[in-house]
Amino acid sequence: MQFVTIFHLTEGIDSTPLEASRYDKHADYNPHYECKMDKAHITMVGTYPIFMTHTKGLSGDSPELIAHIEALKNMNANLEFYFADGGYDSFRNHSDIWYHLNAKTIISYASNAVINQEGEEERIDHWVNKKWKLGGDTHAPMENKLRFLYEIGRKEQVGMYLRNQNI
Repeated sequence: MQFVTIFHLTEGIDSTPLEASRYDKHADYNPHYECKMDKAHITMVGTYPIFMTHTKGLSGDSPELIAHIEALKNMNANLEFYFADGGYDSFRNHSDIWYHLNAKTIISYASNAVINQEGEEERIDHWVNKKWKLGGDTHAPMENKLRFLYEIGRKEQVGMYLRNQNI
C-alpha cells in the first residue's frame, strides 16, 4: 500500500453531532445539542475529510485525538499547523500533537485562560537541569528541551509551555 505525503498543510479535528431518531434506545441525549445523538470526530486537511472515528453522543473529544494523530502519522503527513476547538484543549493534547506531528498547535481556549507557571521557560529549564543525569541540557535549543521532557514523562509540562505560546 502506498501512502500520500501531505506537505505543509493545515489540518484540524472537530466533532460533529450525528442526530439519532427519537426512537433510538441506544443513542445518548446530549443536553448541549438538545437531541439524541452520536458523534463523528473528523480530521480535515484543508476542506478534505481524511479520517473519522465514531463515538456515543456524550463522549469527550480528547480521547479520540490520539487515533487521529496515529492515522496522520501512518499517512506520513507533514503538517505546519494543527487546529482544534476548545473541546480538545488540554496540556496533553498540545504536547501530543507537537511531538508526534511536529505541527504548531492552535487550539481554542477559554476567555479566562491564564499563563501556566510550570510552562514558563524558567520552569522548563529547572526540570531539564533537574534531570541532567538522564541527558537534560539547559543550553540546548528549546525544542530539544521540550522533546527531552516529553520523552521522560513530563508531557503535561510540555503542553503547558505550548499552550502558553498559543495564549
